[in-house]
Amino acid sequence: MALARTVRTLLRPALPGPATLPGILPAILALLAALALAGTAGAQNIRSLGMGGVIAPGGAVGTNPAYASLPNELNSVPIPLGLINLLANLDKLDPTSPTVDLLFAADQAARLDAFLFNAATAPDEIIITISEGDAGPELSIDTVGGSSIRVLQGRAFAVGPDFDLPIRFPAGPVNVGIRPFLTTDLRWRPDADLAALFGSGTAGGSATFSAEAEAGLQVDVGYSLEIPIPAGTYPGSVYVGGTVSPFVSFARVQGSGTVDVTAAVDTVEYDIDGTALVSLVSDGNVGYGLKTDLGVVTVVRIPEGVVTAGFSLGELGFGVYTGNAYTITGSETVPPDLSAPTATSRTEFLGVPDMQLTAAIDLSLATIGVTELASLLVASDLGYVGGGFTGHLGTEAGFGIEDLGIIYARAGGGYDGGLLLGIGAGLDAFGVGFDLAVFGRGSVLTSDPSYGLSAGVRFGF
Repeated sequence: MALARTVRTLLRPALPGPATLPGILPAILALLAALALAGTAGAQNIRSLGMGGVIAPGGAVGTNPAYASLPNELNSVPIPLGLINLLANLDKLDPTSPTVDLLFAADQAARLDAFLFNAATAPDEIIITISEGDAGPELSIDTVGGSSIRVLQGRAFAVGPDFDLPIRFPAGPVNVGIRPFLTTDLRWRPDADLAALFGSGTAGGSATFSAEAEAGLQVDVGYSLEIPIPAGTYPGSVYVGGTVSPFVSFARVQGSGTVDVTAAVDTVEYDIDGTALVSLVSDGNVGYGLKTDLGVVTVVRIPEGVVTAGFSLGELGFGVYTGNAYTITGSETVPPDLSAPTATSRTEFLGVPDMQLTAAIDLSLATIGVTELASLLVASDLGYVGGGFTGHLGTEAGFGIEDLGIIYARAGGGYDGGLLLGIGAGLDAFGVGFDLAVFGRGSVLTSDPSYGLSAGVRFGF
């Protein structure tokens, strides 16, 4: 005997219809929306995005502080085209509007630096089927209309962007930056059984989750220098650099735990168990710590051009927080709730550091017999960032325009949690640079690819 219920998704207003089925689905949908709504994209290098996400000279100092010794290390300041798209669709953000679509809002809010051409759309309805399987009741979920909700099997469903406002200026031999920041890191990792919820169905499964948001003020002190090398021992130059970043946290919320889901005869049973830490300066609590980035770069001239290669370690450090600790419990019969607070102090280390290996060649056009271009750059990178492997390959060709400046054409691709393809253009003229990038990459919310447009401005190149 199979039982079926139709559940109106929380991402649209509730409409008259069949009774809703209590279970984990509303929590899943709310989590998917919250993951992206909490994340706002940081000041990504638009030039890099147009080259498929590759880290290239001219915009690599944020990854490797040794690049600060090289010229033209200024990232483009992104124009918030995604915010413009949200403001143009305010009806989709209003819960009382019949056209509300919080899945669209979540997808676009996760990339405020990009205008998404095909932002995710909410399903019109959710079909939950509980059927009798060989080992007991089995649960499956289907969506009608809208985008296909993405559930990753055996991998973290994660949104971990940063939004900050770096203000950098030289101070003698060092570069000093004042950085107000807001960081988020939210992850949802279902096991293989629970991942089948939106596929073949499952009798039950579990998932781990973690959520963290922090706001504060960071001071970046960076220094780089060229290492003296005896003549004749190495055919190039070597630079080393480091950034030390003490920070103060004004607000931090962190939680983690597990969710267990089981299909019953006519309902869905679930249990939530976790812990949380809340540290707010308004409650007399404080957080502080130190982060460090280290890097080395070498520049070698060969007949075919100038080769630049680098290696960096990032996110080394620790944080100390005072605040209130909580336990999180809940089930289908008892709504999720927090325990009474317990004062606590916690020291945390940042774990496995980010590692990046970069290489690029600025080709000698005369040597390779190309006279139509003003410049030609090919760049690549490999890395281990945020717990996953990344790799990119991109190119940039410059065309000199008399009495104007240089126009750039860019293209590339790579992998950083999903396939990323980009094409872009740029213009350097009158002391100002403009960058455009059109990209396609995997969406964090749906199984459909995401396409968007980003733009940025550079000064003092």
